[in-house]
Amino acid sequence: MKKTQEEFAEPLGLTGGYISKLEKEERLPSEQLMLNLENVYRLSRNWLEKHEGAMFINDAAPHWCPSIEKEADGYRSKGSQKITPLSRRESHLLQMFKELEKENPELAHRVYEDCVEAYVLAKRKK
Repeated sequence: MKKTQEEFAEPLGLTGGYISKLEKEERLPSEQLMLNLENVYRLSRNWLEKHEGAMFINDAAPHWCPSIEKEADGYRSKGSQKITPLSRRESHLLQMFKELEKENPELAHRVYEDCVEAYVLAKRKK
């Protein structure tokens, strides 16, 4: 990947300085960041944690949403702790998105990218 730390950090909602600290191992990545690295950049968790195996994930899941099946089960996980089940609205939105992805993957990708961009912009305004 030929990106500056700032360019790499932006889709993750982080700063280039934070990425620098992660690279120097001055900070440890959170579970959410690990998921985001898998989702956004398709980086293998095994490679990230142990520096073993392939750097990138190669599977049948969309390159921007590998954990969708886990979320569709109704829970977001954080370690062994279960967090709030998805609301009806979240479940419905997830189901609609999965159907769109099957019918029109390119449109689903654009919708996802727009959502990520809106989220990053909203975080910056806070």
